[in-house]
Amino acid sequence: MYAADDMEIGALPPLGYFDPLGMITDTEKFKRYRAVERKHGRIAMLAMLGTFVHNNFITFGDYSYLSISQDIQFRNVSNGIKGILQVPLAGQLQILAFCGFVELFWWPASQLDGDYGACK
Repeated sequence: MYAADDMEIGALPPLGYFDPLGMITDTEKFKRYRAVERKHGRIAMLAMLGTFVHNNFITFGDYSYLSISQDIQFRNVSNGIKGILQVPLAGQLQILAFCGFVELFWWPASQLDGDYGACK
C-alpha cells in the first residue's frame, strides 16, 4: 500500500512519486513538463510514421522532385541521416522554419491542456 503523499499528482505504482533529480518543485511545473512530454511524444510518432513511409519506398510518384533545379527526386533520397544530408540547404532551412512555426504558433508549449485541435 502507498502512503498518502505517494498518491499526489505524478505518483505511479510501484514507485509512488518518483523525482530522483528533484526537478518538480510545484504543480505548475509538473503540468508543464507533462504537456511538453505529451507534445514531444506526438512529434516522435509523426517522425516514426515518416520513417516507415520512406523506408518502405512509398513516394509521391515517379516524377516527384525534392529539388527540380538540382534534379533530386524523392525516390533517390537515402534512408536515415544520410538522407537528410542529401536535402539541399534551402530545403533544410524550410524544414527548420516550419518546425519553428509549429513550436511557436500552432502547438505552443504554453498550451498545457494537450488539445492541439488535430482530431476534431
